[in-house]
Amino acid sequence: MTHIYMIGCVYRAKDHWECLQWFAEGKEDESEVLKAFLTFCEPYKTLIHFNGEGFDLPYIRQKAEHYNLSYSLDSLTGIDLFKAVSSVKKFLKLENYKQKTIEKFLNN
Repeated sequence: MTHIYMIGCVYRAKDHWECLQWFAEGKEDESEVLKAFLTFCEPYKTLIHFNGEGFDLPYIRQKAEHYNLSYSLDSLTGIDLFKAVSSVKKFLKLENYKQKTIEKFLNN
């Protein structure tokens, strides 16, 4: 069985961006990391992610259910950047649509 060892996010704080990460030192800290992240998300309305619908969000939902955590991410509007980019891939013609490839393309 796998466990959550880190959750990270970037969020807008007034006029700048902040990066926040929650780390678990061991399996026994998994529920605390998950609770901290879900509590942090409560005031937000939108969650932007890269292919989170394919792995991250279902994994977090499963873990929240496992620990009987009442809060979920279902109340947030999700924006999946992978899906957005995939919808225009015939125009971009990248070698693949992995996050690193898209980051490199956008940086140029």
